[in-house]
Amino acid sequence: MEHWSALPRIARAGRLKALGIDCVLCGGISCDMERQILAKGIRLIPWLAGNVTEVLTAFREGRLEDPQFAMPGRIGCRRRLKARKQLRRMKAL
Repeated sequence: MEHWSALPRIARAGRLKALGIDCVLCGGISCDMERQILAKGIRLIPWLAGNVTEVLTAFREGRLEDPQFAMPGRIGCRRRLKARKQLRRMKAL
């Protein structure tokens, strides 16, 4: 068994690719990790919530858009970055 947390963050997406992973289903994810995974050509389906078995079944059946699998309060990287820029501008005033 590998210890994922022992890998440097910069190496994790490459390790996924080396393992033959072509799709990642996850809950919350940092913008950096999202970019790294996508840059490796790995499909990413983030911001999921729920029982693992139910999520995997929904994935196989093409039902991940069902609201029951949406992580509450999720926002994508673009929206997060935009919100941070707006906060910086407000603080500068």
